[in-house]
Amino acid sequence: MFEHTPNSTTDKLDSFLGVFGAESEYEKEKGLNSSYIPAVFYTPEQGLGLGLLYVGLYGDPSDGAGQPSSMVINPYASSNGSIGITFSNKHFYNGGDNRVYTDIKVFDDAAVYYGQGYENGQQDGNKINFKEQVVDINLRG
Repeated sequence: MFEHTPNSTTDKLDSFLGVFGAESEYEKEKGLNSSYIPAVFYTPEQGLGLGLLYVGLYGDPSDGAGQPSSMVINPYASSNGSIGITFSNKHFYNGGDNRVYTDIKVFDDAAVYYGQGYENGQQDGNKINFKEQVVDINLRG
């Protein structure tokens, strides 16, 4: 894609990410070019969790759009029962003259509220645990 000077550190990282489908070139003939990266996370509110980052490219950038369409899916679950998924899509059509952006978030998370401002956040007596449940769908073109 781009000319670069070989670097042993980045070459090792590229090789490692290749296991997850992160090839160096986009191939429109494949239909959906995809990669995924599993992740482990920890937050005080959610505890230990497991997530996934999935990225897919599709479409023909030579049809005038200049770039392939893309989608990103990011599901997660944690030890306190928090679960969620986000989906983001950028779809180009008619040679890139038209596009549709889609963002969807659905989650049921444990959250903490301490009040407004830094001072309130420093006082454990202000801590309020609550569940945050969200379904958010945003389409724009």
